[in-house]
Amino acid sequence: MKKIIQNIFNFCDKNKEYKDFTDYFFVEEVVKSGLKSVKDFKDTSAKSVIDYFNVEERAAVMLNPYLLRYFTKYLVKKESDLFIKHKNSLTNLVNMHLLMVIQFHASVGIVKKLLKSVLYLLNFCLKNSEKLAKAGELTGVI
Repeated sequence: MKKIIQNIFNFCDKNKEYKDFTDYFFVEEVVKSGLKSVKDFKDTSAKSVIDYFNVEERAAVMLNPYLLRYFTKYLVKKESDLFIKHKNSLTNLVNMHLLMVIQFHASVGIVKKLLKSVLYLLNFCLKNSEKLAKAGELTGVI
């Protein structure tokens, strides 16, 4: 899955007619489906990724923590301007990661990967603190 995601976004980066896809994916598939997932966490007792996504409807509509992690790593590695373009996106991503850590605490492997992803985000904030501060994006993150 990781390699497929990397190939898709690398293709979009190299082809200007597809550049908007990354932005669309971020808003629709990460932020909006992430918010749906977080709201759904209150109504489920599933504590592992497998149990949670065992329901077909969730698998189709909710944000998968592996996808969140891969896409976050891609954005950080690319030093994306999406964090500045979309207000509160860094705070939202950090919160989504941490809420998934709490929800899926029985899935130790993904918990470790999500926490590592939070560290990537925080490191990104440190490296880009001046630019992010000017955009007002560090409030609530560090």
